[in-house]
Amino acid sequence: MEIALLKSSICLLAFIAFYKVFLERTSNHQFKRIYLLGVVLVSITIPFITFIEYIEPQNALTNISEVTGFSESQNPILKEPTNYLPIVLWSIYGIGVLLFLIRFVYNLT
Repeated sequence: MEIALLKSSICLLAFIAFYKVFLERTSNHQFKRIYLLGVVLVSITIPFITFIEYIEPQNALTNISEVTGFSESQNPILKEPTNYLPIVLWSIYGIGVLLFLIRFVYNLT
């Protein structure tokens, strides 16, 4: 989801840069209004468009043991390292939300 948000932001940045350079000084306000509303819709939909091209492999290997040199009973079990970055970032986000929630409730009272 973060990638889609990043792509949408980049598209919106490009469209707004085009608006600032070419359309800001024009006097056709109705077109500018339609352009700005359309840009928001287009920048939301562009990240979800995918182009897929399948490439057929030339020399497909049928047995994985030919590549690795291990038989299926000898394959070592590899443990993947834990990625702590998302845990840390979500923790910081949660602490910030909690602090601002406390501040909001305090201001209400």
